Amino acid sequence: MWGAFLYMSAAGSPRQMESGKTAIVNALAGLAIVLLARVIAGLVQEAMA
Repeated sequence: MWGAFLYMSAAGSPRQMESGKTAIVNALAGLAIVLLARVIAGLVQEAMA
């Protein structure tokens, strides 16, 4: 949400728009890591059962 706020409030400033885009990409990468960790943990738990 912070990245979206930065992007929307940039008012045409390329530097602030880039900062907002970077924050959004980093948030999506973090979400992907969390979801993959959950899937991998589930697979390991299932393999050990």
